[in-house]
Amino acid sequence: MKIQTFGIKEAVKTGWDLFKANWKFLIVLGLLILFVEGVNVFISEIPYIGIILSMIITGVWTLGSMKIFLDIYDKKEVRYTNLFNQWHKLVPYFGIMIISTVIMLGGLLLLIVPGIIASIALSFSLYLMVDKDMKIIESIKTSWAITQGYRWEIFILGIVLIGINILGILALMFGLLVSIPVSFFVMIHVYRTLLKNAEEGNMLPVERLQTAPKVFMILGPLVLVGIFVASTIMLSEINITQQQARDVARMADVKQLQLAAEIYYEANQIYPDTLDVMKNEEYLLEVPMDPADHKVYEYTVLEDGRGYKICVDFETKEDACFTQDN
Repeated sequence: MKIQTFGIKEAVKTGWDLFKANWKFLIVLGLLILFVEGVNVFISEIPYIGIILSMIITGVWTLGSMKIFLDIYDKKEVRYTNLFNQWHKLVPYFGIMIISTVIMLGGLLLLIVPGIIASIALSFSLYLMVDKDMKIIESIKTSWAITQGYRWEIFILGIVLIGINILGILALMFGLLVSIPVSFFVMIHVYRTLLKNAEEGNMLPVERLQTAPKVFMILGPLVLVGIFVASTIMLSEINITQQQARDVARMADVKQLQLAAEIYYEANQIYPDTLDVMKNEEYLLEVPMDPADHKVYEYTVLEDGRGYKICVDFETKEDACFTQDN
């Protein structure tokens, strides 16, 4: 049986033809995704849970858009609501993303080239999970198998797609509404070509993976350790980001209190005894409180009411007191 292959020119032409045939739907879909991601930016700023919610939302529309593009390629009916109907695959999505990232980072540490090879070998894992409902490890193994013998061509194709999307950026960014869908279709065309070879018995994943159990037995513990380390680092980074955000909020509160105190001083030639005085006399709508423990900041009026001191407990730098003395 003849093995099918793909040409870069033919793959790009297929992507362009599919975009032209569905351009109205795809442009609106792109704008919808931009809107969702715009809202997502604000959601990510929510303390404690914002980043997690943002990752979930990104995962949902990523899976949904992938399914939409697969259905268009298969000439199936699609709707905009399909963008959100793959949420039940979030767990395997994050599993594949974490394991793939660990493997690729491990490869990058081994002189970069192995990392590039790993990223190419695992590039169709999500497609297999969405398209064939494969489980995490099965998706990774199958992607690794069907790309064997084609990784150089996929690498060159990736460079071509980067060039296409750079042109999209140069076209006042709106070109990305064209270049990204075209790139999606190109990758789906390659994925389907390689998968068809496997399904027709020309390069069966089972035959290609006779030695895989030994490899995965070695990689398995390393992947688990990598997942633990990556998760620890990610949670640490999230915590640090939240601490930095709270410190920024504390500085903004100090500036607000200082401004209100100066306005009060101009009107009364004396600083207020307490922060509540400024609220009661409408120099402040609300007395700002520490974003972590929700307690009022330490405020002390100096002798004769000619100065004051505001003390703040920071999380990412040394605690400080801000003094004004006239």
